[in-house]
Amino acid sequence: MAKKRDKQQQQKKKKKKKKKKKKKKKLHPATPTTSPVRKRFRVGTSGWSYPDWKGVFYPDDARPGEFLARYAERFDTVEVDGSYYRTPTPNDCRRWAGAVPDDFVFTLKLPKLIVHGGGPRDRNLVDENIFNWDAVGDEGQRYAEAVAELGGKCGAIMLQCPRYPKRVYSSWQQFADAAFAFVDNLSFDAPVVLETRNGEWMGDAFLSALREKEIGLVMADMRTTGGADKKTSPQVHNYLVSPRSFVTGPVAVIRMIGDRYEMDRLTSSWSKTVADRSAMIAEWAEAIVTLAGKKGLDVYAYANNHFAGYGPETARQLIEELRRIEGPSP
Repeated sequence: MAKKRDKQQQQKKKKKKKKKKKKKKKLHPATPTTSPVRKRFRVGTSGWSYPDWKGVFYPDDARPGEFLARYAERFDTVEVDGSYYRTPTPNDCRRWAGAVPDDFVFTLKLPKLIVHGGGPRDRNLVDENIFNWDAVGDEGQRYAEAVAELGGKCGAIMLQCPRYPKRVYSSWQQFADAAFAFVDNLSFDAPVVLETRNGEWMGDAFLSALREKEIGLVMADMRTTGGADKKTSPQVHNYLVSPRSFVTGPVAVIRMIGDRYEMDRLTSSWSKTVADRSAMIAEWAEAIVTLAGKKGLDVYAYANNHFAGYGPETARQLIEELRRIEGPSP
């Protein structure tokens, strides 16, 4: 009888344990840790600190301080959006470097104070500060000292420049003189890449000036429809037609941004895809593969939440499209 009671008690304990076990919520479909093409090509997202990603990309119980390490389990590069609004400290960069594997790279934006002239909340350009060493050189030096802490994990320094009116720069030459001189003063170890919203500058002379300084071009795709529409985005159209003609430095950056205003109308949460951008993703995959034959070139592609509603899924789709075109990694 005693043996029978013991057996019944053991069975009850097992049932209680089973009840206590919570069913784990299914996360974002498994994404390859690295891009399926050669390591020179990396795919990631614009930023990693999004609370909306909890429960779909990060576990429900993940803390913000754990986000980067968990992100790096799925992607091998990230665009640091926060460095545009606040200059990171050396401790920030040491912490980031310590959270990711050795083969992970960051692309960090130069602070807004330098390229825009204003602080985080300023919408209007502060003309007298833009690339003015006397006004914002100290900020540039603090930034350079901080990002140096990333060592080889700093893949690129990005100058994300707004559209400048003629009162600021009457020509691309005037802009280039100011921007190049400022960057030269900082002597970054990592490659420098530049995004311009002044589409009229995007000619052979401007690209030649970038090549002379070995500054890579950043192409930002803010289209809302596929098909390389000339009317809405001639620069993107031309890039997709002939990607190699836009190679100006050792690194090329593609930013899949989308239309912020359109996406804000469609969703207020960045936890799922709300717009079909598969045709546009396929276009960019073809462009990346075309660039693959360029010796010594690194290509970083970043998906913004505003591109389709959920950055990690856009990045995953791009990786899958690259795999479809080129086949599995060797």
